[in-house]
Amino acid sequence: MDHAGPGQAKVLRPRVWGYGTLVAMAGIGTFLFVGPLQGPEGNFPVAMSGMAVFSVGLYIQRQATKPARKTSS
Repeated sequence: MDHAGPGQAKVLRPRVWGYGTLVAMAGIGTFLFVGPLQGPEGNFPVAMSGMAVFSVGLYIQRQATKPARKTSS
């Protein structure tokens, strides 16, 4: 199949998608292991920064579905 199905974006830059996945998983791992899985004594600021890193990873993945910018030189 050459096209993305309904609700799916075509990944034009797979390497960028992979970097976004790595960043997102590092963020969600930090969030889970420092925050909710530690109970009430979890470190809230570090957990929320993990969630912010997760969001950055999703943004990077979103950029992988757009064509690369051409720079004029």
